[in-house]
Amino acid sequence: MILNIKAKNIDMDYFKFGNGKKNMIILPGVSIKSVMESEKLVIEAYKIFSNDFTVYVFDRINNMKKTYSIDDMANDAITAIEALNLKDIYLFGASQGGMMASLIAIKRPDLIKKLNINSISSNVTNSKYKLFDKLINLTKENKLNEMVDLFCKKAYTKELYESVKNSLDPFVKSINELDKERFIIQSEALKDFNITDELKNIKCATLIVSGKLDQIFDYTDSIIINKQIKNSKIYLYDDYGHDLYDEAKDFKTIVYDFFIGE
Repeated sequence: MILNIKAKNIDMDYFKFGNGKKNMIILPGVSIKSVMESEKLVIEAYKIFSNDFTVYVFDRINNMKKTYSIDDMANDAITAIEALNLKDIYLFGASQGGMMASLIAIKRPDLIKKLNINSISSNVTNSKYKLFDKLINLTKENKLNEMVDLFCKKAYTKELYESVKNSLDPFVKSINELDKERFIIQSEALKDFNITDELKNIKCATLIVSGKLDQIFDYTDSIIINKQIKNSKIYLYDDYGHDLYDEAKDFKTIVYDFFIGE
């Protein structure tokens, strides 16, 4: 069931599952369609957490401004956390969600018990942003088949891409004007993002996961992040890329073990 938070200046949808005593929050990455449309899939994919955690999956706010930075996203997530009165949080972030999660851990260390960040960069240089610039332009030109194909080609392993490339039409046809607008805003937020020097302020235990085949944010970015966060460890996949959090069969177990471990 999709729930809603209205607090201060935010209007945010979320869903939750599980009945554990520990609080876990999932912050997804840039998406063409809202994660709210994948509620059942997410619950099934992360069912390993259900007994020990009550899991909250946050969307971006509904009242998204034309210019909406990752810092803004992190602040809005903090507002939602406070509205839900959540504490001692096990915070999970994928891609841009990992950037948001990192900022939350920097800004409000009192809220976070453990942090897991996946497939992220702490410094989106111009060369890294070129892909998103192209995706944005294709979206504005309404070349959605090309945009979705490029996104999948870069995010997925070659094997997964080859298996889905000829069946993307229904998904493309489901993309509406609001989807396009929100995708553009989220993608533009990545431009010039740089918190590398701030990462040293993250004090909680942190797990960084990356894939050596990542074509969006090179895995060496995660090595830099690992060096910056003192209380962190890194796990690198040899055979997966950016979408490792969906593709690697043991990924959820690795995160679960980190969260429940001492």
